[in-house]
Amino acid sequence: MHNHTPPPPSRWAAYFEHHKDRPACALLRTALDLVAPGHAVDLGCGSGNDTRALLQAGWQVLAVDQDQAAIEMVTAIGKDHPDSTLSTAHQRFETLEALPPSSLIRRPEFARHQALAPV
Repeated sequence: MHNHTPPPPSRWAAYFEHHKDRPACALLRTALDLVAPGHAVDLGCGSGNDTRALLQAGWQVLAVDQDQAAIEMVTAIGKDHPDSTLSTAHQRFETLEALPPSSLIRRPEFARHQALAPV
């Protein structure tokens, strides 16, 4: 397991740009093979790589991030998938009061617990 330590907030935009072409995380790719498309929440969406994979697989996605650069990147990804449903929330995911009913919730890999939480 990799030790993912996020960069300081002032460096997020550069971090997102550097990682924007990475594939979705392996655990998400596995989940996409096992779970039929539905609604997903991407907490700490960052560069949008996992959001992109979800949209490409036919999922409806709520992408959440505290950084405006992340929301802008994910919004651009959503425009590349006009037949998909993407909504965004510009806030810290820890401050969300509730999540919509979802089949899949993805958390950042640098979070202390598992990156995916089944619902």
